[in-house]
Amino acid sequence: MGTCPPVDGEEADVDAALTSGAVVRSWPMRGTLMMMARADSRWLTELLAPRSFAASAGVWRAAGLVERDFDRAAAAARDVLGDGAALSRAALLAAFEARGVETGGGRGSHLIRRIAGEGTIVFGPPRGTEQTFALLDEWVPEAESLERDDALERLAERYVAGHGPATAHDLAWWSGLTVSDARRAVALAGDALVEVPGGLLVSADDPAPVSARRTDVRLLPPFDELLLGYRDRTASLATENVARVVPYSNGLFSPTLTVDGRVVGVWRRALGGSRDRPTVEVSVEPFAPLARSTLASTERRAAEYARYLGRGLAFSVAA
Repeated sequence: MGTCPPVDGEEADVDAALTSGAVVRSWPMRGTLMMMARADSRWLTELLAPRSFAASAGVWRAAGLVERDFDRAAAAARDVLGDGAALSRAALLAAFEARGVETGGGRGSHLIRRIAGEGTIVFGPPRGTEQTFALLDEWVPEAESLERDDALERLAERYVAGHGPATAHDLAWWSGLTVSDARRAVALAGDALVEVPGGLLVSADDPAPVSARRTDVRLLPPFDELLLGYRDRTASLATENVARVVPYSNGLFSPTLTVDGRVVGVWRRALGGSRDRPTVEVSVEPFAPLARSTLASTERRAAEYARYLGRGLAFSVAA
């Protein structure tokens, strides 16, 4: 067990980015809530969200939602969120109800996600712990729209720059595009991408695959791109450990401990302490015993996380 005194963290920087609109939250692809740079929020949503609509159509029909409901919800949002207004989820759903669109039974969530995917709304500035919604056109007016081929090209370049070495099939899985569209995106990117042995793509700006430093330890969140960014995860996660990372086979991932890019355990946190001395307990469960130096690096990573939260640290390792 180790301890660390509370220090100022960096979580406030994330809040500030969301409050200013520098970072925007919405559902640009796969029906997944994501954060995007404000300039990218429109073209990403226009390119990728329609694919997720097709996947959700059956769920929406089962909820009793028809196109007229989505149209009425979008019209209501434009009315109540005009002139720079930002409203809470409850207030926005009330506006839908006033237009005769029922929001109970999960329908409200479906309505919000759909009209966000249409580019009508995005998450606005948070008010404490309460989220708000705003019109995309007004909250991030500088968000640009791109022609489809231009958007495909940019997506391929960005994805490979952040995830390479990767394949067109990885891009299709990650984005929700068809494999045909993913291949077209790669072709459009042209010389910006380089193919290396194994049919893998890397960025021409950084063609050498990144080699992890010796004992490069990370405490990653549940849906980190190391696992979620690729169709095939075996490069980072051994097959025999999949059930320990996804214990209920329901798509919910546990936070992972990685060493040199390989998942070697899971971890969890618990917030506690007092108002004057808030703490976070970080408990690590390795799949196999770790070297003493790796354990020390893991505790340093936990201390960084505690500083980010602005809390003191209590660190433990499961036997």
